[in-house]
Amino acid sequence: MSLFDKRKIDKVAKDTGFVKRKRILTGFKFLLSMTFGLISMKTPCLSGLIDSLDINIQRQSLHERFNKEAVSFLQKVLATLQETCLGEKLDLKLLKTFSKIVICDSSWWEISEKLKDIFPGFGGAASKAMCKLQLAYDFLRGQIDFFSITEGTKNDSVYAFELVDRLCKGALLLVDLGYSSAKFFASLQEKGIYFISKLKSSVKVFHPITKKQINLLKTLKSINVERFEFDILLGLNQDVEIPCRLIGEKVPKEVAQKRRQKHRSLAKKSGETPRKITLELCDWTLMITNIPHKVVEAKQVLTLYRIRWQVELIFKQFKSTLQLNKNNTSNENRLLCEIYGRLIIATIITKIHGVINSGLWNTKNVELSLEKFFKRIQERAFTLITKILDGLKDGINYLCFEIKKCVKSCIKLVQRSKLTTMNRLTCSSVVTFKKINWRYLLVLS
Repeated sequence: MSLFDKRKIDKVAKDTGFVKRKRILTGFKFLLSMTFGLISMKTPCLSGLIDSLDINIQRQSLHERFNKEAVSFLQKVLATLQETCLGEKLDLKLLKTFSKIVICDSSWWEISEKLKDIFPGFGGAASKAMCKLQLAYDFLRGQIDFFSITEGTKNDSVYAFELVDRLCKGALLLVDLGYSSAKFFASLQEKGIYFISKLKSSVKVFHPITKKQINLLKTLKSINVERFEFDILLGLNQDVEIPCRLIGEKVPKEVAQKRRQKHRSLAKKSGETPRKITLELCDWTLMITNIPHKVVEAKQVLTLYRIRWQVELIFKQFKSTLQLNKNNTSNENRLLCEIYGRLIIATIITKIHGVINSGLWNTKNVELSLEKFFKRIQERAFTLITKILDGLKDGINYLCFEIKKCVKSCIKLVQRSKLTTMNRLTCSSVVTFKKINWRYLLVLS
């Protein structure tokens, strides 16, 4: 379904009960106000939304339109857009092993305290009301797979199990420590899904033959190498058994010191003391994966995990450009309408970016900056609305023309001192990882 297909949009509005009879505020116009209208304003307000559409409606009347039917309408539009797959995959030899490369992460923001019963926060020094967004991003196509809006207190490790049903065999999932748990990794392994994650300092690792616990700190201090990998088992203390590779790389002293400082700061905020092993492991970057060595080498595993940074760039654009976290309302339905409206725009922009970026990389080996592309679309949002209201065809032509015009200014510049994500994935630099054998681990376990 196209965002500019007026008939289908109005039909969805009617099916969800948003439009029960012919009104001046149609489903299509409401959608425009909740998407391009919202992102064209620094501070969203009812009068601003009305002005963006140039319609004769009172603020109270618009306020009353923020109901459950309106939320359902925007949810339906978003879900339908996400089902639409555009463009080709990135053509990279390293990535061809996987059916998908999905990056999952979450971000939260404070909302009105009046919504604390619906979207509770942690309270205390933190906010009493918080909203959290779970996001899964398909790196191969440059498109957002799905979203989930939850209360701020919902732990990532709880949401992690919802991911399993959404992923298919042969996919690669990149997650951070918040999602890590042995049972989650076991469920991925059972379904034939690959994963790469950092190793939690609290997670126990076991010898692959004797199944005895390995003293990780003792092992790291005894192997006099900068980079290593060895086979391990996870989850034996939780009645599951997951064969994995543990891949490690020593970091510079200044990096290790910054990590320790971060752990101490976080512990101080919560009134706790960081564990000794957590501070000592800061000297290493430790990754776990179930991808076989013959499929992806150790150095490539670390490179693949680097692309998880892409989702951080997306969250940055959500908040800085689309202002997803700027919700000045205590009305639950209006809050959700504003969130889903912005997510619809985010889905549209990332899909268009994914199509152009894949085409540019596969034919010219150049990349399109996601950050610049978000900004260029946002800058044209208000003009686009006026063009669409004057005539749908004129609006579409304007958008197509402006996209073509701004692509050139959004191309990433190649810097020798700072490789781009795609450059890293194609780089053939020689890095050696020492393979530690099982017999040596047996001595140390």
